[in-house]
Amino acid sequence: MKLNGSKSIKELEEIIDRVIEQDKKTAFNSFMVEKVLLRLQGKQVVIVPLYQKALQTAAFAACILLAVSLGIFLGETYSNDKIYTHPYEITADDSQIERLDILTAQ
Repeated sequence: MKLNGSKSIKELEEIIDRVIEQDKKTAFNSFMVEKVLLRLQGKQVVIVPLYQKALQTAAFAACILLAVSLGIFLGETYSNDKIYTHPYEITADDSQIERLDILTAQ
């Protein structure tokens, strides 16, 4: 192909038009830009299998479910209406120790 002659410029324009038309027919892929840029930089594109993605998602969901259920279990354990007292527990009445009426506004 010569770039000097008018025939070669027409051929070049036809090739450009075919490439543009083919590009318009191509379905949009959001990851295509990233893959092209990685290949231009000389980096290898890592393709993760579908089962690995599904397994990661399932493991993440299981961890969230475990954390929520453990929180609910521990919350119910310590928030029961039972009063846990130790036989050697001593209670003190603060009203006898300090006078609160000084702190209140008159």
